[in-house]
Amino acid sequence: MKAVVLAAGEGTRMRPLTANLPKPLLPVAGKPFLRHTLEALRSAGITQVAVLIGWQGHRIRESLGDGEALGLSIAYEEQTERLGTAHAIGCMRSHADGPFLSVNGDVVVSGEALAAMIAYHQKVRAPVIALAEVPNPGAFGVVEVNDGKVTDLEEKPRRPKSNLINAGIYAFDEDIFPLIDKTPKSPRGEYEITDTIRALMETRDVYGFRLPGEWIDVGRPWDLLRANAALLAPLKGANHADVDGGATLVGEVLVEASLARARRSARTATSGRRRPSARRRKWETRAK
Repeated sequence: MKAVVLAAGEGTRMRPLTANLPKPLLPVAGKPFLRHTLEALRSAGITQVAVLIGWQGHRIRESLGDGEALGLSIAYEEQTERLGTAHAIGCMRSHADGPFLSVNGDVVVSGEALAAMIAYHQKVRAPVIALAEVPNPGAFGVVEVNDGKVTDLEEKPRRPKSNLINAGIYAFDEDIFPLIDKTPKSPRGEYEITDTIRALMETRDVYGFRLPGEWIDVGRPWDLLRANAALLAPLKGANHADVDGGATLVGEVLVEASLARARRSARTATSGRRRPSARRRKWETRAK
């Protein structure tokens, strides 16, 4: 199964953090946020990923490249206008040649949860919407489920009938694209994936899958703190580098080998510099 990641948004609710940096590259738990999503997909067994980019998309390309460093094959598609999730998924049709996973680029989800959803999709052999239970469902798309099947979807209702929401992850087949083409613009001027899914429900069963573990929608700056805590929680302390004898590691500390290489490079650069002459040092002392 292939995956598409929707990462074209401008992240206006994240400003000023996203004034000069695309939202998917905001640092969380020591690496760009989008990289965590890609690593989760890889651990779920997916190796071919297409990323939808938009504002500052060239910086995402430069950061991820072809994906070889992540053990993935990454392709890119550019969305020139942000016209809703259905439009975004529709832009990715050239990258889907069978069942595919669509993941919003601003959610925190584990590889284990994605693997479980893929297995469920293969079991029911039908479209699947990932579900998450939240205390404030009215801020999201609310989903009603009966016997595993989705019976209704409502976008940001005033009186939610359920605490289960659309988690922004879908397992679709190629038959979703003709329905996206027929999806009209909503009153807010976007092509809503909920409208497309309602049309899909008229032709076949659509299932809901409650994601195991933690799910976080990173929409506001303070959500980065929750995301950081969630992504760091499962890490175990390990040392993959040479730590100086005078340094002490306390608690669960993960030292990556890349840090060691960077440190050696810095030492080499420092050792290669010429020391200032005695005359220059004397002049600098006087200047102070």
